[in-house]
Amino acid sequence: MIDSPTIFSPHMLNDVQRLKTLFTGEEEIRALDQLPKETYVRPSGELYMNRWQVSWIFVSAPFRLVLYVFLKATANFLECFAMQNLSRRVHVQAHHLAYTFDIAWNQLSYGKRFLAPCLNDYRKDISDVYTLKNIYRENVLDPTIREKLHPHFDKVHFDLLGKLCHGSVYWFNYLFLKGGETKTVQGCETYTDYALAISKLFEHGQPRQAALMQSLYGLEKDLLDIEENSVALSPPQFKSKEWLGKLADGIYLLDFPEHSVSYIKYNGEEMVMDPVVGLIQIEKPEHLIEIIDEYTKNHEGMPILFARQHLKPEKKSWLNCFLTWLKIYTL
Repeated sequence: MIDSPTIFSPHMLNDVQRLKTLFTGEEEIRALDQLPKETYVRPSGELYMNRWQVSWIFVSAPFRLVLYVFLKATANFLECFAMQNLSRRVHVQAHHLAYTFDIAWNQLSYGKRFLAPCLNDYRKDISDVYTLKNIYRENVLDPTIREKLHPHFDKVHFDLLGKLCHGSVYWFNYLFLKGGETKTVQGCETYTDYALAISKLFEHGQPRQAALMQSLYGLEKDLLDIEENSVALSPPQFKSKEWLGKLADGIYLLDFPEHSVSYIKYNGEEMVMDPVVGLIQIEKPEHLIEIIDEYTKNHEGMPILFARQHLKPEKKSWLNCFLTWLKIYTL
């Protein structure tokens, strides 16, 4: 696990500029540069887990299930007695216990296309976030934070267990763009290798910044040096192989009615980072359409948002500059 030393304090909600210092990504970029290449680069076609690991997970599943039920019951019991801090810690422990089974199941579902796992919940080591009490909007002193927080939220919530997908995608995409300046990307032979390196930061749960981005829904572009060009698409468009095939290279936020994923498309390589599943290789348009179908099947007729994201001009990375040069050179 890659540790981030930055600690969040609720007092930061009273100064948006101070809060923004948490979201530079500099610590994470330095951590990426220190990753041994063998920790994220695997031979083509090699599975994330071998068959013996998967077999053991399924054999031990009944025991894990009993422990999971016990932990969830304990967490709910503690919550009844207003022991919020301890209750949330136990909830997080339970979700991490079930995560191992999820990894095995996703590998069986996607096979060799399952590149890396992701847990759509808090990392265990960020209790400075998930044990906090929720804060009412009117108690936030900074006007930017108070006004731009999503209008449906009357509080800044820190108890979003299993509901961190939107923040996860924004932080993943930002690090993917920002990380173009690192030795890591320059040492990668493919964009898949690079995406796998970024995924290491999400392998054991959502980092602090991803979790906070979800709590501060509506302030994403104020906290990150990121811009986006977005379009809302109707079902016939986003299920069209021809339309999807014409999408420009880049990294996208796909915002569904109740979920968000990242779509990565560079130089013929395509992937989806789904916070509920992990990094999934896209080999043909049907694979992307299957994911879109999964998250729109209960929302027939509702549009989804395709947002192509990039760093603000003064923050453009080596990756963005290289892609711009390549596009001009090949015209």
